[in-house]
Amino acid sequence: MVGLLTLTLFVAVEALNRAGYTHAAAAAAVPLRVLIVPMYVVWLPFTMLNAALAGPGGTPSTIAPLLWSCGLVAGLAPYALADYLLGLARRRLGYRDAAT
Repeated sequence: MVGLLTLTLFVAVEALNRAGYTHAAAAAAVPLRVLIVPMYVVWLPFTMLNAALAGPGGTPSTIAPLLWSCGLVAGLAPYALADYLLGLARRRLGYRDAAT
């Protein structure tokens, strides 16, 4: 769902920008940045480390699959934390869970 929301916002920002609605595009870009920044803050260092371990020849190291897995899990961590905090806030405010 996060990916679809991000893609939809990206397309909307670009369409608004091309149509000349730059203020609306800037306003729509704010939540887009909120969705994208945690992914890059975690993903980029793991990618850089993986590239450094691969070496100049490009041969994958033996630790690369483990590093890739850790990066994948860590990339989802900010979203899982946000989901947990939102759920906690909803429970404290008395909202019922949709699954129950």
